[in-house]
Amino acid sequence: MLAAGANEGTYRFCTQYIFRTVAVGAVPTVLNQELAHLVRAEGHSAQASFGVALGGVLSNITINRMMDGYSNAAVAGIGVAKKTDMLSYAIATGMSQGVLPLTGYNYSSKNYRRMKSAIKVNCLLHETAAIPASLIHVISILRSLKGKLKCYNKVVTKVANKIY
Repeated sequence: MLAAGANEGTYRFCTQYIFRTVAVGAVPTVLNQELAHLVRAEGHSAQASFGVALGGVLSNITINRMMDGYSNAAVAGIGVAKKTDMLSYAIATGMSQGVLPLTGYNYSSKNYRRMKSAIKVNCLLHETAAIPASLIHVISILRSLKGKLKCYNKVVTKVANKIY
């Protein structure tokens, strides 16, 4: 944690957050997506979408309860981090969902060369879209925060100046 930038004031929060989100939270997060794909494959896309949405709501409730004992700055920091994190995730999810019919069609017709080509192109396009979009999003958030949060202006200015 210390190598990642945690200090004495944030170490406890960081270790709790990492344990809860990575160690404990990874299982329901992965299961949410996997079960949604299985339900969707059986022809019940509405129920799959409802399950994914319910998982997102429960995740937000859990994060809010975790943040209950911390300051407004910590809550604002998680909000910025989640928005930045979710941008690249949304791009990745959309692109992987979009290529699924093409992959499935080519797999079932035993056209493996075209299927692998579609997957490679999708991965390349994903990286070309997600990385710049995430960087643009982070920079725009920091620029907007720089002028609006007067009480945290010193911290935001330091972070913003390191990024751009």
